[in-house]
Amino acid sequence: TELEKAGLMFTERETVDKVERMKVCTCLNPLHTTLAVYGCLLGYEKISEEMKDEELTKMIRTIGLKEGLPVVVNPGVLDPKEFIDTVLNVRFPNPFMPDTPQRSATDTSQKLAIRFGETVKAYQASEKLKIIFVPCYLDGRDGIFNKPYYDLLIGMDATVYPSYYEPWGYTPLESVAFGIPTVTTNLAGFGLWAEKSVSGKNISEGVAVIERTDFNYFDVADAITASILSLVKKDKKEVEEIRKRCFKLAKQAEWSKFIVFYQKAFSDALEAATKRNS
Repeated sequence: TELEKAGLMFTERETVDKVERMKVCTCLNPLHTTLAVYGCLLGYEKISEEMKDEELTKMIRTIGLKEGLPVVVNPGVLDPKEFIDTVLNVRFPNPFMPDTPQRSATDTSQKLAIRFGETVKAYQASEKLKIIFVPCYLDGRDGIFNKPYYDLLIGMDATVYPSYYEPWGYTPLESVAFGIPTVTTNLAGFGLWAEKSVSGKNISEGVAVIERTDFNYFDVADAITASILSLVKKDKKEVEEIRKRCFKLAKQAEWSKFIVFYQKAFSDALEAATKRNS
C-alpha cells in the first residue's frame, strides 16, 4: 500500500506490544529518563546539549547497549540495536528537536519500575544475575539470616566496599583479617594505607584499590567487575595463596603496630595544649 511505501508497518497486536516494551523498557525511555534527571541536576536545558557531555553519553550507552540490549524484547519488525543507535546518534543529538530534561523529568510516571525495573527483572529471571537485598543490620537478630556479621563474612568469597569517603574504613580490613579478598577505593584511608604494601591493581594481592572521583562512576563499576571476574577464574590453589596474602596484610594493621601512631597523636596534642596554656 501507499502507507507501507511511506514506512508505515501493519502487524498484529502482540508485535505492537513487543515494540512498545522494547522502546519503553530498554531502547528509548530509560535513556531519556536518565538524561532528564541528570540534565535537571546539572542545569542543562536541552537533551541535545547533554549529548555533548562525554560522561552522560557514556552513561546512557552503558545503560542501553551494555545493560539493556542483552535482555531486550526483540519484536522482530525492528532491530533493537539499530533502534538504540538511531536514538543515540540521530534523535538525542538533534538540536532541532527542542526536547528538555525538565519536561521529561516531570510529565511521566513509573520511572524506576518500568524504565529500569524490567531490565533488572529480566536479569534476575536468567542465570546471569542473582540479587539478594537484605535491608537490615546484621546483629544476629535480623529475622532473615539470624547470624552476626562476622559469621556471614567468613562464608564470603570476596567483599566490595567502594567508599566515596571513609577516613579509615574497618570493613575492608576486617575482610582481609578473615582471609577474604576485598575491593576498596583510594577515598578510604585503608585503601591508601594498603597501597603502601601492595600495588592495589590486582585483587590477587588480597586488596584491589580503585581510583574514585566525582565523575568516574562507571569506570569504578567496570573496575569492580574486572576484579570479581578475575577472582572467580582462580583455581583452589590460587585462592588459597590469595587468602595467605590477606592474612599477611592484615597482620601489618594489628593494634600493636598502630598504637604508636595514636600515642604520638595524643602526645602532640598534649604538647600543643600545654603551649597554648603556658
